Amino acid sequence: MLDISIYTTCYLIDRNKFPFIHLLKNYSDFLGENGEIIVGTTKEGVEDGTLDILYPYIEEYKLKKVKVLVSDEISFKSNRFDGQIKDFALQNTQYPIKIQMDLDESFVLSYRDRWLRVISQINNQISLKAVFVPSIDLYKNERYIRKNTNLGVKWSIHK
Repeated sequence: MLDISIYTTCYLIDRNKFPFIHLLKNYSDFLGENGEIIVGTTKEGVEDGTLDILYPYIEEYKLKKVKVLVSDEISFKSNRFDGQIKDFALQNTQYPIKIQMDLDESFVLSYRDRWLRVISQINNQISLKAVFVPSIDLYKNERYIRKNTNLGVKWSIHK
């Protein structure tokens, strides 16, 4: 399998009480032995103790692939915050194939082989640079889907 960079963002996880914990484990299980998981956050985004929650979890589950990076330059006040924090995480990835996941999305691990076939196609074709992947928008926690029950699509896999 190719090395893959999964990148995501998180901030104010204690204040928001979002149950992110199983998601980083899910990303790690998806990668298997290869790849990395980059978690981008901001200085403002960890003021609630986010790092005090993340680091023990990463240690407990031996998630060696996870790297948490904190930006001093990105502010919640920016109207481009979401794009800036995702780009910050992306710019700190090291592998040619990238998967962008929001921290309210998880992989269906039984579909892993399908993902890997698509990733292989992207890697082997010069003209194919990204693939839209259907996603379900969770809300509050892993048991709620936003009222718009249509599947969305986003550029989840890209070079």
